[in-house]
Amino acid sequence: MRALLSLIVAIIITMGTSHVASATGLVNFTKTPDIVPGQRGVMELYLMNTFSANMTNISLLMHIYAFATQHGVVPISSIPPENRPHFADGGESFWFNYSELAPSEKLYINVTIMTAPATAHGSFFSQDIYEMSSILSFHVGNTGYRFASPGVFNSTEWHHLLYMENGAEYLNYTLLNSLGYSGIIPDTSFGVNTPSPLYLIYVSASLSMLFALIAFIYYRRSKQGPQQRR
Repeated sequence: MRALLSLIVAIIITMGTSHVASATGLVNFTKTPDIVPGQRGVMELYLMNTFSANMTNISLLMHIYAFATQHGVVPISSIPPENRPHFADGGESFWFNYSELAPSEKLYINVTIMTAPATAHGSFFSQDIYEMSSILSFHVGNTGYRFASPGVFNSTEWHHLLYMENGAEYLNYTLLNSLGYSGIIPDTSFGVNTPSPLYLIYVSASLSMLFALIAFIYYRRSKQGPQQRR
């Protein structure tokens, strides 16, 4: 739900009291893995400078903050440390710093996520996910900007950040700025699930072969045309 709302409010973001710009396109996730417990996966994303001047002192912080199952969402802190997924450096947070991006320039980032056989996970049928928040900060000229995804805020803050007016949902920019942020960027997620059972693969392959055979027989009969009686 928060991820959907973040896409809505990220279209036009007010930055401070006098800067208005688009937050769309700053952070772009191109691959979110579904990892088998005990293996690793790579999340792929890129940052893009959507401003007309250079972005400098760029810092990206990503954090695994929740585990979402078909039964509900629980904070990552409720899972024993040895059963949590983590980044390649061993923590649940990932830091990335970069010096400068020119206008329209893209910076590609690969983030490796590690799991253990005991990592809390779902199944092929449930498709459970871990939710990740992000904070992106940088400067454009002498102006500093700080964007956060919905997962950065607690439920009370997020509730007060959004308000309804004339049937539409809006972002409370004044409160957002008072919390120290310039705008909203999307959350993201990745899955940790057991793979498809082998019998499903065998059944799928068998059905594919059966349908291919039926199609071939139908094709041959249609090519031969109706048989005349003697």
